[in-house]
Amino acid sequence: MKSFTLSFLMLYSAIYACAQVPDYSAIINTQAAYIIARQASSGAIQMTTERDKDGYKIEPYFANLACIALITNDGNTYSPTVQRWLSWYFNNLNADGSIYDYYITATGEITKKDDHSDDSYAATFLSLCYKFAQVSNVNKQFIQSHQTDIVKIAGKIVSLIDPQTGMTYAKQSYQTEYLEDNCEVSQGIRDLMGIYRNIIPDQTAYQQWSARLVQNNSGIAGLWDSTNKRYLIALGDTKYDDKILYPDGSCELYPMIYGVVSPGSKRAQKLLSTFDANFPTWQTGAIVDTGGFHLAVVVNGAAVMSDNVRVQTYMNWLQNTPNTMPWNVMEAGECIQAALIMEHPKYRHK
Repeated sequence: MKSFTLSFLMLYSAIYACAQVPDYSAIINTQAAYIIARQASSGAIQMTTERDKDGYKIEPYFANLACIALITNDGNTYSPTVQRWLSWYFNNLNADGSIYDYYITATGEITKKDDHSDDSYAATFLSLCYKFAQVSNVNKQFIQSHQTDIVKIAGKIVSLIDPQTGMTYAKQSYQTEYLEDNCEVSQGIRDLMGIYRNIIPDQTAYQQWSARLVQNNSGIAGLWDSTNKRYLIALGDTKYDDKILYPDGSCELYPMIYGVVSPGSKRAQKLLSTFDANFPTWQTGAIVDTGGFHLAVVVNGAAVMSDNVRVQTYMNWLQNTPNTMPWNVMEAGECIQAALIMEHPKYRHK
């Protein structure tokens, strides 16, 4: 009898949790406010509320993804915030189109002249530029005024392309061709093509990038491990641990998040079911990443692939425990994207 009662209560709790529909608009507003509060007067957006020994870190990749979420949610409302970030990025570009990580300190913003990955930084920034330009004519004119910078950033991606595979290296000093990075590059190329078609018309550049997109996607297809029914983490990297979330598990969702593979395809759904089996508690908000991060890209990927029950469970957790540490602006942005998809399925397709 006691066993039956316990089982019934567990089942009732599970049904009740699933029956609660989160307030997606409230979640979006809370996460947007978190991002905006991280913006300094210079326009820089720090990663988190936490300060490390060097200061409050500005990692452009994280801020790019956060701003993409803001502009996707409400371009008119968040354009001023995003434009300040765009200006900061343009102002801190290196001569070769790359950009370093910075730190906000008591005496100003400093850099150690290093970054995590040049290809993802550039690709996500170009995606942000295209989304920003589509909001209004004023935004479009702002991006047009930075045509030289756009060309410079695009050139950085070109310099990282492996001519044998069509994929990009993370950076020249770290010549690894990652699945995650190249899915972001695929999206970045498509958005750059949009810029060259609609914002800064250049038919020659458009055709060049169209060819590079085909090569990039072909390279990503070559990462498929048909024996193990999964993607390689990176070209030539056959190591895989199905209990490690990042990068082993999470990278499998990137082809669908960034439109390289159809979310409704048999391959996508098999990858999702395998992921859920390997990480059965991710939707509870439990930190299953060995690095100690929430890695909210997972809930975005689940939303893209219509894993609605798990997304709803995660969003209920988030609504009751907003911005639980550690939390950063990318996590906030990924949750905004997932909430938008749940509210408006049209956002499922980038």
